[in-house]
Amino acid sequence: MDVKDIAEYARDTVGKMMDFGLFNACPKHTDTAETLITKESLYGETFIIKGSADLLFERDGAPVVVKSKRIKKVRRGLTPSAYSKFLAEGCLTSYLASKEKNCGRVTLILEFCDAAGQSVSFSKTMDAEFLRRAALGLLGRCAPFAAVHKRYRTLGRENIINMPFPHTFMRDGQRELINEVYRRIKKCERLLCVAPTGTGKTVSVLYPSVKALGADLCDKIFYLTAKTVTAKNALEALGRMNRHVPELRAVLISAKDRCCPAKDKKNPFTVERCSPSCPRLSESALGEYRERVNRAIFELLEKGAIYESVEINAAAEKYSLCPYELSLELSEYCQVIVCDYNYVFDSRVCLKRYFESESGARYVFLIDEAHNLPDRAREMYRGDIRLSDFLKLDSRLREIKFPDASFFEKSASVIGYLEEIKRKCSEQSELTESGGY
Repeated sequence: MDVKDIAEYARDTVGKMMDFGLFNACPKHTDTAETLITKESLYGETFIIKGSADLLFERDGAPVVVKSKRIKKVRRGLTPSAYSKFLAEGCLTSYLASKEKNCGRVTLILEFCDAAGQSVSFSKTMDAEFLRRAALGLLGRCAPFAAVHKRYRTLGRENIINMPFPHTFMRDGQRELINEVYRRIKKCERLLCVAPTGTGKTVSVLYPSVKALGADLCDKIFYLTAKTVTAKNALEALGRMNRHVPELRAVLISAKDRCCPAKDKKNPFTVERCSPSCPRLSESALGEYRERVNRAIFELLEKGAIYESVEINAAAEKYSLCPYELSLELSEYCQVIVCDYNYVFDSRVCLKRYFESESGARYVFLIDEAHNLPDRAREMYRGDIRLSDFLKLDSRLREIKFPDASFFEKSASVIGYLEEIKRKCSEQSELTESGGY
């Protein structure tokens, strides 16, 4: 069970109930972790809970669970409740140990260490009943979200298999394209499609891709487009499919600068620099950040299945959240993500939750107007060196009488090199305009 979405429970409820004491003699442990697994029934569903301990041993006839976490720096006043996810994991692992050993109490030791070798440990002995209530509390909070995944994996896939083509008839060439897309997905191969406007390319690539979801050939679809119109066309096609498959969900991820509510109303093209101090990314009068995210996501999941900017912005405003971050959180419950090329190909803004983890997930990428990719790639991966920037820097340092004379020698060399490139580019432009190469 992933405790990311419910970690706040450990801090707000479990953390307040648990008064950890400093523990100055944490046993040395090896790199091999102890893995514990159990099953628990709740709301008519069976959950498999898995946890790991860096060290598991017995003392005075009761198990002792040791969990270690490396942090940036061990500071005075550090408390386990500040690391809610780690605390939640510790509680779950202690519960697993109490069930496996069939004992009435468990001691949990949470150890924090940093790269400098500083460490601090906290210890708390808890009875099995308290751990059971804490574990069931965590399960109860994730149960509604788990139900969404279950409905898709059971009813959703079956409905996709039986889903008809979302239009009354197929245009010329659509059946051939649909079959070819499905074959390529099945073989994990690439396909380049060239077709004129109005032939129904969007639905012809989305329909077989969604069918591949039902056949368990892939886990998620990314529809990449640079235009708002084509993004809406994709969502409209998915909406038609959703009439036959209510469990099919899709989300539009808009650029942060378009949906950010902090942008200057007088100049809508400027956005305040995002920071952790943004009120929409921290606690507010509406509750803890994770609590607000959970409520917003659950409300969206209950109300619909195709999420455009209007729905996401409304939920973000209601719960005081960042619309962009909310769309990312919501995407984990969607089978189709509609977004710009950047969110896959640009390493600076790509969706790291999908592309920087070795989850083994299988993705299908549908790239609309792929002929635009070379130009976009040049924009993504280029680096600019501007002559004007070096001239300003050189001038400013001379004004303040910068003491390092060697800097001005190196600066003059760079400025001279850039001026030579500028001169050659100017000559080349003149040759081109006069009919040269």
